[in-house]
Amino acid sequence: MKVLSEFTGLRFVVSEQVPYERVSIRYKNLPWDQLLDVVITKFGLAVEDRGGYFYIAYPSEIARK
Repeated sequence: MKVLSEFTGLRFVVSEQVPYERVSIRYKNLPWDQLLDVVITKFGLAVEDRGGYFYIAYPSEIARK
């Protein structure tokens, strides 16, 4: 998320419930939003636009809030 944030200038907040994991991805000619979707889907997560930032968490956590 750090690299994606630096690349896009957007802010991402990851829930404390999501374990920290280092991920290496090689991509070419893929828009950032599609890359984010690939990562989110792979780990069974969801994204919620909260105005000033994107909140990343498990779907059940986002549904509760």
